[in-house]
Amino acid sequence: MKNELSFIQQMKESTLIKERKMPESISSLNFTRDAFYQGEWNEMSVKARGMFINNDGNIVARSYDKFFNLGEVEETSIESLRKNLVFPIHVYQKENGFLGILSVYNGELLYCSKSQTHKSEQGDFARLFKAIFEEKYTKTLKEIKEYIISNGVSMVFEVISPEDRHIIDYDDKSKCYLLDVIKNKIEVEKISLIELQKIANKFGLPCKHLYGKCDEVNREVFFSALEKHITEYPCIWQGEGWVYEDARGFQFKQKTNFYKFWKMIRSCIRKENLPLEPPLKVFPEEMRDRIREDYKIIREYLLMNKENGVFYDDVVLLRRDFQSRK
Repeated sequence: MKNELSFIQQMKESTLIKERKMPESISSLNFTRDAFYQGEWNEMSVKARGMFINNDGNIVARSYDKFFNLGEVEETSIESLRKNLVFPIHVYQKENGFLGILSVYNGELLYCSKSQTHKSEQGDFARLFKAIFEEKYTKTLKEIKEYIISNGVSMVFEVISPEDRHIIDYDDKSKCYLLDVIKNKIEVEKISLIELQKIANKFGLPCKHLYGKCDEVNREVFFSALEKHITEYPCIWQGEGWVYEDARGFQFKQKTNFYKFWKMIRSCIRKENLPLEPPLKVFPEEMRDRIREDYKIIREYLLMNKENGVFYDDVVLLRRDFQSRK
């Protein structure tokens, strides 16, 4: 058991973690850009993701520890997963929005994004989360607040908004998917899936979607599916991907190639000049020719529209128009 206050102090002093001070004596702790791009992960930096503390060093709101994509770190390589995963594995649909954290501080609901609160000068995403949540769930706000206070927890959400479209199309609807309920402690302590579903139902909240569950007897089926998704293109399911959680609570994620392709397109349309060749680093060698072919078709469509004075900086709108063309 870690001494929480001592550990928080070490986090604040770490060169891998940035502390941002905000109103009401709250600070956020998040890993730095250098830590992210250089892969500097340790027991402190993985916890510095949506962690909010007060002046006394007590946690007032928190999200998950950082977890990684399939193959991104040694622990999520296929070889390591084969050795270390503990079945059963729960597979959840990964939604494509931004992180929202709901807690209570000084008797009031506290809305947080990954690094800001709704009262921060730069807290636009936290304020957007607050606006959506309070519009949709007005009737149960009081009960939600009482639940958070009674249990000393944060409620973690994936927030979907047409004001912050990413890659996946949600038909311009706003939603707050309840992902987990986590104790405001340094070690991740979550309620069970059954409890989570009950809480979501009680408060009228959409809950994360359980895509499937795999028992030990089907471990080879599970690993075959993991490997299939690496090179599957076109994709049967056109979502962002999946979050996998084993019996210990160990999590990792996997993105669909549908998502990766359109994320690549987004990066291209944001450049001053549309690249002749697409960036293919995230795709396995054996599927790059197919990606090139599809990119060429999209590129021609973009150039044709450019000649007609139509420009795209939103990949969701681009895909809608491209797929509805005659």
